[in-house]
Amino acid sequence: MERWAVTSQDDAIGKTTAWEVGSAKAEGWEVVYDKHFAIDTTNFAPIVSSILAKKPDVVSLSLSYPTFVIQMIDQLYQQGFKGIIFGQLHRYGVGFDPRADRLPQGGNQQLSPLQ
Repeated sequence: MERWAVTSQDDAIGKTTAWEVGSAKAEGWEVVYDKHFAIDTTNFAPIVSSILAKKPDVVSLSLSYPTFVIQMIDQLYQQGFKGIIFGQLHRYGVGFDPRADRLPQGGNQQLSPLQ
């Protein structure tokens, strides 16, 4: 794993991804996608398509609001993503990923829908 993608809504909270991008880069990851989407977005298919076009190993949704996270997870599944989804997704029934120690910051917030 070496390719990291991050996305979040275009607001004050979502725009704080710089720490995550810096951390990923410091850990040796190539950040292949770092963009924000409009807060009124309802169709996440094009956003997820753009992310997956960059062939990430990890997609981070850690600063996205829960309603966005759920919709993006749905699109990631529908579009065939097989990698890791990073974020506080345990609240939405997504399990812990044992590969978390390889991700920036380690810990129990790195999760995957593929268990």
